[in-house]
Amino acid sequence: MGAKTGLLRALLSAIADTLWETSGRLLVRTSAAYTAGVGTLTVEGTHRWPTAGRIAVDGQTGVYTGVTNTSFTGITNDVDGGVGFLDAIASGSVVMDIGRVANTEDDLYRSFLTEDAVSDQLDMLGRNFGVDRPRGVNDATYRALLLVMIYLDAQTIYACEKVLDALFGAGNYTLYEDLVSDIHTIHVEITGVATSVYAGKSFLMGGEAQPRTGVTTVDVDYEPTRVYGIYGAGDPERVGTNYVNDTIVGFTNAAQPTWFQTLIPTFTPADAGGYATIGTALWMVRAYLDPLTVQLGRGPFTDASMNSGAPTILTVEYPRFEAWMVGHGVVVAGLNPGNTGAYVIASVDSPTQVTLTGAAFVTENDVQWEVQPNFATVSPVNATMNRATIASKTITIPASASPLPLNLLVDYTTIPSAEAVEDQHVDGADPRYPFYLFEEGTTIQSLLDLITAAGVRVVVETS
Repeated sequence: MGAKTGLLRALLSAIADTLWETSGRLLVRTSAAYTAGVGTLTVEGTHRWPTAGRIAVDGQTGVYTGVTNTSFTGITNDVDGGVGFLDAIASGSVVMDIGRVANTEDDLYRSFLTEDAVSDQLDMLGRNFGVDRPRGVNDATYRALLLVMIYLDAQTIYACEKVLDALFGAGNYTLYEDLVSDIHTIHVEITGVATSVYAGKSFLMGGEAQPRTGVTTVDVDYEPTRVYGIYGAGDPERVGTNYVNDTIVGFTNAAQPTWFQTLIPTFTPADAGGYATIGTALWMVRAYLDPLTVQLGRGPFTDASMNSGAPTILTVEYPRFEAWMVGHGVVVAGLNPGNTGAYVIASVDSPTQVTLTGAAFVTENDVQWEVQPNFATVSPVNATMNRATIASKTITIPASASPLPLNLLVDYTTIPSAEAVEDQHVDGADPRYPFYLFEEGTTIQSLLDLITAAGVRVVVETS
């Protein structure tokens, strides 16, 4: 059985624990005389003490590396780092824990200081002053912003500059007023900061003017990750030839109605995920099967709904249907077995609704579905596919698309982003990089409105 503890001692011990947690330090007395240079200090007990730390006793400080029930072991002093304390210590001397850098009372005190508050403490501090944390702002930037918004005099250009310095860094914006033709207006132009980290960023690029470097090559200013189009300089509306497209001579096969095939090796695994245009139909390359064959389709999507009152109608949330889809198939994978199946598009009633042959739907929402081609005959067809290749900053078009015009407009992106996520069902993992749009200027305007005079308008532009 363990040793019994009296009520008074238990109560005092509990009070001592609470006082130590909130504002105190651990204390204990030596239970025997200590000889200088010894690595062990005998005490009355080490309950609640950490297994390693720093202590002070009789004006001497040092470090211990271990404990037993009644001693600190592995002691070295702070004077020369040698074993044990330099001076002898009498029995009954008070030993204090000085390894603890803060206690609950210290933490509470610091949570009200802008320089020391962190995370939700900083959020609470900002709310107390009416300055909520802007979306995507880390602690360091938010702290710098609060130091400006809380303590700086409002209604001055200097105050506006300090807010923008905290958010974007000095030199990454332009602030000006037109006191003649546009009075009572502050203009802010924000310059994007180029970094090698693309998480949380997107750049919508297009129309970069470049001369060709060869009949099939063009060099661009930055290293592309994806090339969308190359057009002649005289085609700013992109209505003419897109020189990234390769013309592929092939055929469809009634025995495999979702396949597109060629007679010579043409396809590579890199074609999967791209698109093939056949006539007016734009198909996704769902799978690479072999150098002669790819599988085409559209989807899968997860936004279909059915209604028992219109059992042949499939309705989707986003505009996905086009007139050329009549005669092709829709495959539905509903939770209700009566909805699951393959159907033929009898008519495209609108971009979000089709009538299907053979359907007998019952009410269900958020159903997975896809469009599958239904090439009913063996027929020779030509397809165009984006087959541009990238080597550093050089883009090479397919030989079938050459020669390039002398001067070009190049549409490309330098980071795997700007891919807007359609809904909550889309997988945002690699290689997709979701792009969530929000108006950055609104946040800046809201902050500057707090420190500008009444009647002054803030106009924010980005570049």
